[in-house]
Amino acid sequence: MGMKAILNAREITELAKKRFQEERELDHLEGWFLAKEIQRECDEKFKDEADCIRIAKTQVEVMKEIPLSIGDYHVFAGTQDDSFARSYALINPAFTVDSFSGYCDPVAVFRDIEPIGDITQERIDALREYNNRTPYADALRKAYDIAGDSTSEAIFFIEQVTGHLIPDVRKLLACGTKGIREEIDRNQAKCSDGRRDYFEAMKISLGALEVLADRYAELAEEKEQASDGKDRERYRLMKDTLRKVPGEGAENLFEALQAFILIWQTMCLEQTPNPFAFSVGNADRIFEPYRAKTDMDREEAAALFKHLLVFFNVADRSWAISQNLIVGGKSNDGKDLTNLSSYALLDAYYDMNLPFLSPTVNIAMDMNDFVEMAENLPWYMEQQFEKIETPAGTCPAGLLGALRINFIHYDSFEEGVRKWEERKKRINWDNLFLVGTEKDGCTYETIRRFDCLPYKNKVIFTHVEYPEFSSAYYIRGFEEKEELGQCDVKANTISQE
Repeated sequence: MGMKAILNAREITELAKKRFQEERELDHLEGWFLAKEIQRECDEKFKDEADCIRIAKTQVEVMKEIPLSIGDYHVFAGTQDDSFARSYALINPAFTVDSFSGYCDPVAVFRDIEPIGDITQERIDALREYNNRTPYADALRKAYDIAGDSTSEAIFFIEQVTGHLIPDVRKLLACGTKGIREEIDRNQAKCSDGRRDYFEAMKISLGALEVLADRYAELAEEKEQASDGKDRERYRLMKDTLRKVPGEGAENLFEALQAFILIWQTMCLEQTPNPFAFSVGNADRIFEPYRAKTDMDREEAAALFKHLLVFFNVADRSWAISQNLIVGGKSNDGKDLTNLSSYALLDAYYDMNLPFLSPTVNIAMDMNDFVEMAENLPWYMEQQFEKIETPAGTCPAGLLGALRINFIHYDSFEEGVRKWEERKKRINWDNLFLVGTEKDGCTYETIRRFDCLPYKNKVIFTHVEYPEFSSAYYIRGFEEKEELGQCDVKANTISQE
């Protein structure tokens, strides 16, 4: 029985959105700490093993002991939450370049966690001190001693990673761990040198992936027994799928996505906390063969892909910016490689993005008009648009009171007005943030008026310093110009923090 026999695309999507909201409400991450404690025990337990064997066996132990769960909204088992600390720059919204000089302190991450439950301060301090005395920490400090102050301005920094990788998991998806283990056995039998240990470590690591799948299958069975109706069928499908993949090769998109999620979780957990930069690569090319096996339609594929996107979100930190997912492209000979999964993934992205909470998204207006609107915001939000006839080839526009609004990203005046009306209803009047720029007719008087707006959260980006205005933020590089030039600033917007 496939997922389509249990839930339609709309129902799968509803679960994805509930799962996403559940994930976003998680404001603490301790899994990495528990994994590090397990690793400490394994350092002693496997101290006489070759490094590659010790690391592989440690991976198995982590998979045996790390707490796992399946919630009420899961369609696939798996999480990245145990691989990250909340302070990690690539998932931390408080990150700023000017305060970043690299990951200089090998145990800085232990300042990220606070006592919770049975994780006491004593446990935190003890694990921090242990990791501070490892040969790895000593080697990392030596590297930073050599770099000295060269990384202080974040022009470059040293990071203890292998580099940004795109792991090719296609063979593992197709053959399963059993097929890969057979190939490893064949290669191992051909060599008699130190590589044999590495082949052995590979086989042990595959066992870690199998342990993870088995544990999730048991949890899915528990959920199945405690549920009824469609929920019971959903958890039964999860259980049956987890007992098949990733041990065996996937035969449809549902199985391929479940196997992929567990493979990714295993790779990231091996490097917790804050795994090396992994990217998916061309996700549409990876998953299209499995979609095509059952001729799954675009809507159902998009609904399943939404759960994949939720997997990549980490608690209230959102998506790690290092984990890129690509669609589309061409072959070396210029052939278009876009497929139905390309569009299904784009559909999933579009639908799972948080809605715009400001009517000023995707429009352009004069800075003076923007300030005029902000000075009388409630009144302007009640006004109706009057269409402006614009020349062919230019963007549609309208008058809001006396203010000209250019709908620069819309094909018609009517579409622009419809989006404006939808988004103005979402304004959170208790949590406004205003952003302006010194361009589009902005004068000193405009900045003064902006600074006087009765909103605590506001900033106007300027091309020179204005120390007399607390809301002015000077961006260097445009001092010789009359206004702020092109930079990555979302100009003239009203939004929610």
